[in-house]
Amino acid sequence: MNESLSLESNGKLIDTEIEARLNSLETGLKENREILNAVKRRVDQVSQSLRSKAAFLDPTSGEEMCKTNSKEIAASFSEETVEHIYDELKFDNPDGGVWKQGWNVIVNESKFASEKLKVFVVPHSHNDPGWIKTFDQYFQTQTRHILNNMLKKLSENAKASFIWAEVSYFALWWETLKSEDQREMVKTLLDNGQLEFVNGGWVMNDEANTHYFAIISQMVEGHQWLKHNLDYKPRHGWSIDPFGMSSTMAFLLKRMGLTAMVVQRVHYSIKKYLAQRQLLEFDWKQFWEIKDTKQIICHIEPFFSYDIPHTCGPDPKVCCQFDFKRLPPNRLSCPWKAPPQVITDKNLKERAQLLVDQYKKKSMLFRSNSLLVPLGDDFRYDKLAEWDMQFKNYQKLFDYLNSHPEYNVEIKFGTLADYFNSLLSSIPPKNFASLVGDFFTYADRDDHYWSGYYTSRPFYKRFDRVLESYLRGTEIIYSLASIVNGGKSLLLENLSIPLTYARQNLALFQHHDAITGTAKDHVVKDYAGRMLQSIKNTQKVISELTSTLLHFPKHSFPVKFIDNYFNSESLPSKNVIKLTDENSKWSLIVYNSLAISRNELICVYIQSNKTYWIIRNSKGKLIEEVQINAVWNGEQQLHDIREACFFAHLKPLSLTQFFIETTEKAENKYDYSSHVLYNYGEQAKKPPSEIVISTNSLKLVFNGADGMLREVIRHQKGLFAKKNNVRIQFMTYGTRKAKESPKSGAYLFLPDSDEAQDVNYSKPKIRVTTGSLFSKIEVSILKPVSIYHQVTVIKDTDTFNIDNVVHLQKGSMDNQELIMRFFTDINNSNEFFTDLNGLQMVRRKYYDKIALQGNVYPMPTMMYFESYKTRMNILTAQPLGTTSRHPGFVDVFLDRRLMQDDQRGVNQGVTDNKPTRESFIILIEEKPAANEKASLKAQLESLKQLNPVNLMYSLKHNTQGEISFLRSPLPCDIHLLNLRSNLISYNEFSLFLHRFGTSCDTSCPKQQKFTIGSLFTSNVIDAIEPYASRVSLSLMHEIKSNVSVFEESASLEEMDFDVYNLKLK
Repeated sequence: MNESLSLESNGKLIDTEIEARLNSLETGLKENREILNAVKRRVDQVSQSLRSKAAFLDPTSGEEMCKTNSKEIAASFSEETVEHIYDELKFDNPDGGVWKQGWNVIVNESKFASEKLKVFVVPHSHNDPGWIKTFDQYFQTQTRHILNNMLKKLSENAKASFIWAEVSYFALWWETLKSEDQREMVKTLLDNGQLEFVNGGWVMNDEANTHYFAIISQMVEGHQWLKHNLDYKPRHGWSIDPFGMSSTMAFLLKRMGLTAMVVQRVHYSIKKYLAQRQLLEFDWKQFWEIKDTKQIICHIEPFFSYDIPHTCGPDPKVCCQFDFKRLPPNRLSCPWKAPPQVITDKNLKERAQLLVDQYKKKSMLFRSNSLLVPLGDDFRYDKLAEWDMQFKNYQKLFDYLNSHPEYNVEIKFGTLADYFNSLLSSIPPKNFASLVGDFFTYADRDDHYWSGYYTSRPFYKRFDRVLESYLRGTEIIYSLASIVNGGKSLLLENLSIPLTYARQNLALFQHHDAITGTAKDHVVKDYAGRMLQSIKNTQKVISELTSTLLHFPKHSFPVKFIDNYFNSESLPSKNVIKLTDENSKWSLIVYNSLAISRNELICVYIQSNKTYWIIRNSKGKLIEEVQINAVWNGEQQLHDIREACFFAHLKPLSLTQFFIETTEKAENKYDYSSHVLYNYGEQAKKPPSEIVISTNSLKLVFNGADGMLREVIRHQKGLFAKKNNVRIQFMTYGTRKAKESPKSGAYLFLPDSDEAQDVNYSKPKIRVTTGSLFSKIEVSILKPVSIYHQVTVIKDTDTFNIDNVVHLQKGSMDNQELIMRFFTDINNSNEFFTDLNGLQMVRRKYYDKIALQGNVYPMPTMMYFESYKTRMNILTAQPLGTTSRHPGFVDVFLDRRLMQDDQRGVNQGVTDNKPTRESFIILIEEKPAANEKASLKAQLESLKQLNPVNLMYSLKHNTQGEISFLRSPLPCDIHLLNLRSNLISYNEFSLFLHRFGTSCDTSCPKQQKFTIGSLFTSNVIDAIEPYASRVSLSLMHEIKSNVSVFEESASLEEMDFDVYNLKLK
């Protein structure tokens, strides 16, 4: 026995040794491959740069620019790209000493020999509009005290300064000021530069999940409040807490007239890379901005956090000693066990030297001798004592340092305006290096990537998009009603109140702890309640103005919405149109808020005690193609209700009536769809091995055993010829094991393995509906997780829809993250593309040197991946996370249930999961020309997905069956983003236009010109002044006055915006 054990032991040792050698060889080969790939990439970048520059120097190269990809464009004019940084970095995180994520910074005194170091210490207080407490709770317990103290202390001390970001809080506080003298003092502090509004939005918005419409809307809400109440225009951005930074935000701020910005949460390895090259301040450009001379200078704070221990210099142990709120015996102390000291004559010199050493070390990371030092943290300065402790102790240090020339320092309290004025006087904007790219996905330490919040609480992420669509539709119809009815009226004045609250509630939810799903449960409920009320209110505004615009009789049955949102924790229901003897004719009104024609599939529930009924169009003509479907409540068929579906041909920006009425005889030959049930009941019919649904454009093949998609066949030249293997599977990731800390939570995604596990189930209930207008397959899975999965194909449409309703129940789905994986034959190598805020697409690469969680990116509206000839687009109606780990594979994260906090401050898990509907459109197309832009087809489909038509019904009807407000459609790549009323004057309206960045679509003429006067119908144009003004994106700055709406052509550059202020006559 002993001999046997010895032999076995020796065998294991030999096996171990062989395995170790193999691993070593494999590691060496991998390193060699990475080196060769890095060399190849750099050669490619140089050659692409040369090709791009040659194309741009050629005046006939418009078509070449169209075909040039973003990587080549960026290489032609920028000194650095984030993609290049990712290629270069090892992401190895060595210990840097006191600056854990950096290095031992050495001061070079020669930098300060000819020019003093100018230090601007900027007091601030970061006030989350909801997180641990609700917005109102924070205001009552902390924020109002902060602002009261600010007003008192700044008015008493002319040397003191303060910056403020969140206008939502400031506007609420402004209403509490009882004295006009207090309001005048605020204006005085702004005028003399002691107080500065930074960013100036209603909130400091998240930058991953937000859509650019909502970002602009919340910024306009804040900027217009400042303009109307304080005659103030913010100049500088301040985004210190959003969890990763979007280049879209830089572009939007620049278009709003801001000139510089400060950001904080950037991956620590990227910060180090930029700091080593003194590139922490740069001109942040977009890849398409070759000719744009406007700049926005971005400053990245180099260290771990925006709190005081991490802002004065690289050593937090030293910096914490200068956070005087932590003076003993305060409950807040320094974790490095070196407390602050009150500044006295005895310790003044030693303390000043210690502090200025940190300032100089921080300065070594920047090119200029101007230094920004933020002084604040979350909800700071809510006690008068803190103002005294900070300002009095710092002023002693400032006075000492300023009076001793040997330190070569000038130091004072200041604002961002003070800092950037100093910076830009020493380095002109044109001398800043430019950088192209975004800063996702963020990691604050180790492999702790903040990619979980892309998917946390998807129920409310979907709620956000619903309210966003309703608000946009409300803004437009309210403005149109105001224009055609001559401005202010009692009805419009009454409806302006819910419209204002809807603007503010959507704006509030863009906050970086709201739409992100990273607040406490009761705070989330507060946000949800606000959004629900605003959805109901916008429905009310739209329905009342619809009734007015269509000249429905007054004092009769109201116009109601088909979609019924009855609470903030459940999916909406659909109201049923009931045909009876008394109510034998109903009007169905369809509101198309987009400035494009649409051919929409409209479906409504009808209950009738009459045998015969028909649907007529707006001209009274019988609609002959109607598909009648059975209606189900789960597995139970509702025999007294039918679903009627038909195509509605809708004009741009229109209200269209259809009529549903009973008849005495069979006037129609409507198509009754068929349905087949598999695995239903005791005598269950077994599914075949293969299930097919199809239209004239698409054929989808499903596996009968699990009901999941297997193959997509596209129609081409009269045949189903284009075939792609597309398999869908639901899978899960777990979280790290018990001894590892932290685990996945609201912010972090920290999986237990790089490999997802299959959701195993058998004999799912499958229902197949086949009809003349659309067909669908519905799959119901109950265990181990509740999933309702529906795939639909629609006639004359080359896309197909996926709708999931998922519910992660307690127990079986604890610490699980549910994904939908697409397995395809589209070889995309390691590249895929995701959007930033619905505005632009960004090339992503899956890097093996980065953990799985660092390769997950936000997908606010779409992603696509492509081979050399085929592109597959996944368009999403709600923001989620996505990645592509292997060629042809794509993961879409659906929901997550986490039982623990991830040590990022919210102090709870994510366990309030609800049945959540998530909708997707899949478009497989020929790969467009070689650039990183979504096709026009994909962008229009996404636009329609995010702005569905509004369905209303009423017993009211009239002879005017249709009203359209556009005389001619906009150019095909221009979107009417908004038509926003000034609710103070009631006679001014802001028209927001946006030109897409599309691939080289030959169907859409480039830079097609038009006039504002040529777009709208006469009842709109005749009511407005013939001259408008062109203004900045948040309406703060006039760019051009006296723009003739009839004669002057609008011509938008690709990806850009134009905003016009129109006035009533």
